[in-house]
Amino acid sequence: HDEMLHGLFEKIAPHLGLDCYFNYVVPENRDGLRLASYGGVRPEELAGLEELEAGAGVSGLVASTRKPAVFSHIM
Repeated sequence: HDEMLHGLFEKIAPHLGLDCYFNYVVPENRDGLRLASYGGVRPEELAGLEELEAGAGVSGLVASTRKPAVFSHIM
C-alpha cells in the first residue's frame, strides 16, 4: 500500500505541481487520525503531524465531515 502511494505520487506530482502528500487513516477504536504514509517531506519535518485530532488540519476536516475536499497553496 505504502509503496503504491509513493510510486503514484512520483508519477503524478510533476504533472499536477505537487510538492508532498500525506495519507492519514482512522485507527480502529480511536478518535482522530494516524499518519500512514507520506512523500515529499523529510521525516524530521513531521513533528506534530503523526496524529491529528478529528477536525484538526485538512485531513482532520475531511475525516470529520466525511466529504472530499481539494486544497491548493497550503502553507
